Amino acid sequence: MVRCQLLTGKRAGQWGQAHARRTVAALGWEQVLRLMLCALGLALSMYALHVESSREQDPGYRAMCDLSPSVSCSKVFTSRCAGGTGPMA
Repeated sequence: MVRCQLLTGKRAGQWGQAHARRTVAALGWEQVLRLMLCALGLALSMYALHVESSREQDPGYRAMCDLSPSVSCSKVFTSRCAGGTGPMA
């Protein structure tokens, strides 16, 4: 048999305060993570724009993330699909 207790008075207030602290702490952690991911996405977008414009000015430009001919982020950033006119647009 399950026993339920009615929270009244001081115990109810303590439970409510503890619950509120946990909720605020969880929201704070999620907001920080969300802001960090947004900042990372913005930085990657700005870097992609930099690589794309640098490749247009100098076709021999080599980005920092170009590791080899088969692993080349500048090829990805300047591809037909990256510009928003490819199959995903």
